[in-house]
Amino acid sequence: MVSGNFVKCFTVLILLNAFFFLVVNPRILDQVDPSSGECEEAFGVKVPARDLHRDGSRGGILLISRVLSAGITSGLLHHLVTTDDYPIHKSDYGYKLHVKGWKRLSTFTVWCWTLLTVYFGVVVFDAVLAIFFRQGKSESVWLPVLFEVCFCCAILVTLVVHFVLIPAARRKDAHRLSRLLGYRSLTLHYANTCLVLIEAALSGFPVVVSHVAFAVVFCDAYLFASFLWYMKYGVYYYFFLNYEKFRYVPVSYFVLFSVFGLLWLASSHITAAISAANFITTNVT
Repeated sequence: MVSGNFVKCFTVLILLNAFFFLVVNPRILDQVDPSSGECEEAFGVKVPARDLHRDGSRGGILLISRVLSAGITSGLLHHLVTTDDYPIHKSDYGYKLHVKGWKRLSTFTVWCWTLLTVYFGVVVFDAVLAIFFRQGKSESVWLPVLFEVCFCCAILVTLVVHFVLIPAARRKDAHRLSRLLGYRSLTLHYANTCLVLIEAALSGFPVVVSHVAFAVVFCDAYLFASFLWYMKYGVYYYFFLNYEKFRYVPVSYFVLFSVFGLLWLASSHITAAISAANFITTNVT
């Protein structure tokens, strides 16, 4: 049964999206020079094709880093799905949910790790094709955009855990705090940021301000999935999204959208600074 709180929160979420895509996003795009060359368009954003392998993928440190990152992300994701030693969450419906197997994919952190796994897996596969069939060259429209979303989401996860979830657990839940500070949790919530920073330094991919719409879509997908998850199992992992127990969930949505927008802007400056630092000299063609 759909509650009044759900209707209120769902309505706020729809209105926030309408405001972003009808008012904010067009204003952002008006400030951007039209892209030249091969482009594809989604949500009004023109996305140009970009070189995936700035060193030609032939034995370069970029390819080595990507292979290692693909191994780390896929290995950790496999571990999360197959390991049966995670806590039982108390459902608001009166039963307990043992989070194991595919149910591990219900948290935002694991969504982000899945996105990272897809990015590194596909870009490594493309590098192999480039080496043997394309003289080491390859361009893509959407893989760099996928990296942009991964970059921002990784930093968001790290910041939310470090400044929201850990302080909240420290005040109210010693057991949860011990789990958040365990090696597995620290890897999940901090290693992702390390991986995207290394990728940004070696690949030179920037976070483009005008592409923020793709990050909003990804977060929307998780919020809608979390609605469905709660309706089925009665569990929210993040207290600030639980519309039955936290009265300020509509405010949380507004704050999350605002923080994500600011974080995307900050990420564009971070990647620009990383690119300007020129950590690795490569011949970009």
